Amino acid sequence: CVVPPLLCEAKLLRGYLHMLSALLESHGSRVLALPAPLPAAIGGHLIAALAHHELAVGGAALDTVFQLARSAALCAAQAELPAAAAELLAGLLQRVGLALLGGSLHPELVDPPGGNALLALIAAAPHRWHEVASSLVELQPTAEGKQAATLAFGALLTARDVSRSLAKPNRVKFRANLADLLRLTRSARFAMPRLE
Repeated sequence: CVVPPLLCEAKLLRGYLHMLSALLESHGSRVLALPAPLPAAIGGHLIAALAHHELAVGGAALDTVFQLARSAALCAAQAELPAAAAELLAGLLQRVGLALLGGSLHPELVDPPGGNALLALIAAAPHRWHEVASSLVELQPTAEGKQAATLAFGALLTARDVSRSLAKPNRVKFRANLADLLRLTRSARFAMPRLE
């Protein structure tokens, strides 16, 4: 098991994330089927890495989240995900989504790693994305704000003929939609929860 103090060392953390990403790419279904405490530990490590001050660590964390969610989307197409894996994805979707929308991610991490990770998480847990988007719409203080937020979040997955496919051309279109959404959330000053 990886000990949290080791994760403070940027070089070790990047190595751990690259190893985890490679493991997910080759054996994603096995990683997702690990017993309950391990997916929660992996989630905690990824969330800590997303908040790391070094850009390379944040990028590696988002790439690892992409591999994790991509593996989950493939597994979910064949069978139901284990509860621990579904919980891990839900937590990461909320964290990555709020980090992107709230502007707490460094701009260099938004495109491509942040957008790719968000699309993969949405593909793996579409019902959870609907819950996150609905909760963000409800945070808007006015009826006009709620309507604008509803349209903006709807456009993220519909404009430019975006689908939930993780193919590269679709990821490029999704990231363009995400850039539009981010510009709108800032210009319209959407209310966003603070990340803890």
